[in-house]
Amino acid sequence: MQRTIKALVFDLDGVIVDTAKYHFQSWREFAHNHGFDIPDRLNSRLKGLSRMEALDEVMQFASEDTRKNGNLEAFAKEKNDIYLHHLTDLSHDEMLPGVERFLKEARGLGLKLAVGSGSKNATSILTRLGVTNLFDAICDGNDIQRSKPDPQIFLMACERLSIDPKHAVVFEDAEVGIDASLNAGILPVGVGDASQLPHAAIWIDGFAYLHAAEFIRTLEQIRVN
Repeated sequence: MQRTIKALVFDLDGVIVDTAKYHFQSWREFAHNHGFDIPDRLNSRLKGLSRMEALDEVMQFASEDTRKNGNLEAFAKEKNDIYLHHLTDLSHDEMLPGVERFLKEARGLGLKLAVGSGSKNATSILTRLGVTNLFDAICDGNDIQRSKPDPQIFLMACERLSIDPKHAVVFEDAEVGIDASLNAGILPVGVGDASQLPHAAIWIDGFAYLHAAEFIRTLEQIRVN
């Protein structure tokens, strides 16, 4: 039987590496710099948002004066500078368990692989992890005008892979990313808590015990049905 799945597209934060913790830590430091705090519950809300969208969520907790008189572009740069500082020690060891093995297995099956991340730092993060050579395409926030749940990032990944979206699968840990995948006509795999990703076609806890050949067969059956 001819394989119907020909490409896998991966979000970055929370799927390949856990940089989400650095994002929230950076937003919290930014908030403290401007005299306010953000609640823990905001952490999940910020997942998958663009930098400016996340800033909008964070600024809801700022004083009225800070909201009215602050320079949003400067605020976004300030937060990103804090975040980049936290990434200086990022290494290959911080890849999530099983991801690299799964990627190599998928390549061994002849599948094309791409990253589709809203992060503008995706390429530098993958370089620090030492895994850029495992991907046929890297699409990030520098390439797009519309963030998730708009499908632009995933459609771009498929275009660069020369793959029809119906033959691709997306791995995502954020609800907006799952919706972006569906909007692109791509089968979405939820990485993490199923209750937080209700629109995914199937869910996995992570890649530690996942093997590409077996999982692709499962996805083929979902796609057929």
